[in-house]
Amino acid sequence: VLEPSGYYVWRARGQATSASSTPPRDEVGDLRLKFEDVRDCDVTVLALQCQACGQPTLMPYRPVRRRPCMWSRQAMKAALLEEADKTSKQIGEELMCCTSGLLGGLCCCFNVIIRCV
Repeated sequence: VLEPSGYYVWRARGQATSASSTPPRDEVGDLRLKFEDVRDCDVTVLALQCQACGQPTLMPYRPVRRRPCMWSRQAMKAALLEEADKTSKQIGEELMCCTSGLLGGLCCCFNVIIRCV
């Protein structure tokens, strides 16, 4: 059910939400999903499975830079989870081009686009 908050919610107890009624309280077992960007096309959803507050959950999958050697499975998992914890603002700041000096002028357009995303 799409709630007025913009979230798709599946209630474990099967309680439906209508636009005129107040939404029921969240309970253990409820699922909540919100799409930030949905285009009209076929998609595949990819996510990391992890534990948060002792409960299994999904986090966004984001590619990470890998070292050429000495890259263990545990290091890969840690890097993926660290990247998944980042906010969109943190990711945008990492993508920012240099902001001072001669190159700052050249990167200005790129930085404006990054801040608008």
